[in-house]
Order: sequence, then structure tokens, then C-alpha cells
Amino acid sequence: MAIGSGCVEHRLNHLARSTQPTPQSVIIELETKNFVLQPKFLISQLNRKSFSILIQNLGEHLIFEKSIFYKACCRDFPTALLNAKHRYSQIYHSFILAQFGQACTKTVRDSIQTLIREFQSASHQKSKKRMTIATQEKLQYNWKHVISLAGLHIGALFAFLPSNFNWTAVGLTVFMHWITGGLGITLGWHRLLTHRSFQTPKFVEYFLAFCGALACQGGIIDWVGLHRLHHTHSDQNAIDPHNAQNGFWWSHLGWMLYKGPAHAEIARCTKDISSDPFYQFLQNYFLPIQIVFGVLLYFAAGWPFVVWVIFVRLILVYHCTWFVNSATHKFGYRTYETKDSSTNCWWVAVLTYGEGWHNNHHAFQYSARHGMKWWEIDFTWMTIQVLEALGLASKVKLPAK
Repeated sequence: MAIGSGCVEHRLNHLARSTQPTPQSVIIELETKNFVLQPKFLISQLNRKSFSILIQNLGEHLIFEKSIFYKACCRDFPTALLNAKHRYSQIYHSFILAQFGQACTKTVRDSIQTLIREFQSASHQKSKKRMTIATQEKLQYNWKHVISLAGLHIGALFAFLPSNFNWTAVGLTVFMHWITGGLGITLGWHRLLTHRSFQTPKFVEYFLAFCGALACQGGIIDWVGLHRLHHTHSDQNAIDPHNAQNGFWWSHLGWMLYKGPAHAEIARCTKDISSDPFYQFLQNYFLPIQIVFGVLLYFAAGWPFVVWVIFVRLILVYHCTWFVNSATHKFGYRTYETKDSSTNCWWVAVLTYGEGWHNNHHAFQYSARHGMKWWEIDFTWMTIQVLEALGLASKVKLPAK
């Protein structure tokens, strides 16, 4: 029989606040209220706090991205379930059922299965609709990106003038490549902020984020959001901003020259950082930061340092990062069967401080370590180990052995 929504909300919210919920206690509560006959009510019956507490105690394996999962609105509960990641593998909808254990009766299992099927179908139709719209509509050029990227590449060409060559400038360029590309983009923006593979004190997190801003790869909130969307829709549809199925050129550089549909989804999956004032500052002022850095270099050391440490360094870090989107979906080998074309490519790993072991990363997105074999050298993982030894990194996530 049908039940009153207020009754369910009161009992389940009370359960979340007053106990440490277990799969059994939740199942008993749902069955007591004949709730299993109307699984859709679960979308709206829990307030945000109770939703978080219940899910947290139902199983830590369901946790992937706090921004997507913990902070999801009640109406997004099915989406949160479908997007939940198993700690040791890819997305498994069936794992949600297994999490309830043997106490899950046939009626409850059938209800949950029905719920999952309904929203799988809805998600598929929504994704299909987005793909159709993106395919039918001609993409518009992002002239801001076209002009800025062209200008930076032209500026880097001045390095070929003999008057601009300086060994000290070259050495500082290599050092800043590691600071901005290694510590900033790879360690900070990717493994720490995007995937939350480990935790650090806030001052370390902010330092790494600032180093990434010096790479001038756009706003930090946009960067994190687009990368999360890449993993959610990898090689599947237009919501993957650099879908490798569209060719090497598109995944390497072409996608940035157009206004794609993925940007409309960024706010939805960056709620964990979008309200932070420091990240808002980096999002809005990454370009002025770079200009100030260039001016300081000019007055401190001269034009050759601007050419090498700004223009050449930016272009080198750009293409190294872009190779992760392009080359590691085309060249190399696959250790794990994933639902995308990701590969492990040794030379990209060398250029990007370990990011080239991309197939490993897609198989274990939460993992702080990307090089899984002894010969898969991962300098960023080594850096995380050093931070952990110094007490500056904790809760480091790794695949099960």
C-alpha cells in the first residue's frame, strides 16, 4: 500500500541521526513502511544531511567523488548511485545490490534493480539526446582560445633567434616545467583535486593549486570539471570534451578551439571546490598571474627569460598534458579492459611525470599511483610517497593487492 511521504521522511531521517545505519537497519526500516513497493519515493524522502549519513554508513566503497556523491541533492540520488565507483574496479551497478548483503530480500532486490534499470534507461536517453544535439549543431569557434594558443605558439618561436638563447633561461624553463606541469597539473590539479587520491594540509593543497595556475591551462574549476566529465563519459559521447574517437587531432588540441557541450556540465561536478575563495581567485585571475610573472622575469633577467620561461615552457607543458588526452588513447599497451581506448604509453609517462600510464589510471581512477608495474616509473607517485613520509600526505588511495 502507499505510504505518506512525511512518515517515511521522519523515520529515515531519525534513523540517520540517531544510529550508525547498517544495510540491515535500512532494509528493515524500508520494509516496515512497505517502502519497497514505491522505490521512487527514495529520491525525495531524505534530506541532504540524512542522505549523506546513510550512504556513508551503507558502505565506504560507494564513495568516489565527494562533490558528486555526498553533496548530491536528494533528487539526484539515483544518479549518485549509478555514478558510484567500486574501490577496486570500474563502475558496477550490481555492486549496489551486493552492498546490502544477504539481508536484502528478494522484494527489495527487485525494487532496487527496477530503480537502477529505470535510471540507466533515462541516463542513456539523456546522453543520446545530448549527442544528437551536439552532432546536429555546428560547433562554434572559441576565438579566445584560438587567438591565445596561436599567440603563445608564435611567441615560443622567438626561442630560435640566437640572441634569445641563454643556458640559465633554459635551465629555469626545465625547472618551471616540473613546478607547473609536475607539481601543479599532475600532482595538484589531477591526482589531488580532481580525483582526491590523497589528502594534504590546506596550505600544501593551495601551493600545488597555485603551481598549476602558473601552467596557464585555464581556470582550475573548469579544468577539474572537464577532467571529471572525461572520466564519466570517456570515449562515449560529446560530453567527453576530448573524445579520442574523434581522432588524434581533436583529442590533442582541436577540442579546445570550439565551444563544446561539456562546459554546461562543469558546475554540476565541481561543487567541492567552486565555492572556495582561493580557487575562485585562480579560476578568474590565472592570466593576470602569468602576466605579472612575465613582467617580473623581464625586469629581473631580460627578454630571453620571458621567451623561454613563459612562452616555451607554457607550450611544452601544454603539449605534454595534451599527449595524455591523445597519445595515451592511441599508442601503447592495455593492461586492463576498460570501456574506453586508454593505453599505457611509456614516453608520455616520461614527459608527464607518470601520467602516461593512462590505462592503469582509467582502471583505478582514485589511485594515487598510476605506474602499477615495477618498470612503470611514476615520478608523481614517488613525490606522494615523499610527502607521506614527511607527514604532508595522508589517506593515500591505492588499488587492492
